[in-house]
Amino acid sequence: MKHCHIFNFTRFSRAVAVLIALVSLAGVSAAQTTTGTIRGTVTGAGGAPIASAQVVARNVSTGATRNALSNDAGAYALVGLTPGTYDVNVRRIGSTPQSRTIVVQIGATQVQDF
Repeated sequence: MKHCHIFNFTRFSRAVAVLIALVSLAGVSAAQTTTGTIRGTVTGAGGAPIASAQVVARNVSTGATRNALSNDAGAYALVGLTPGTYDVNVRRIGSTPQSRTIVVQIGATQVQDF
């Protein structure tokens, strides 16, 4: 005697609907953020990238700091910053230090080159 499996379309449809709903919710929650980013490039007077420049962002309200080093292309990124106003200082031995005040907003990337 052969075993005959009956395909249960209703059960399959419900499972697919639940899977789609879970994937959609995961996408929505992943898209929601509570932080911002500051990124940019550090270059010298002639426009050449400056590697290993120290970039320090200090939250004016809380005093919390976040540090980054510029890479070989002069690029840096400070991610996961709490929204607020930051004093950003960039320095490297042999180069003139620079400072700027930057406002970080939720979900936004502030591009600031030095």
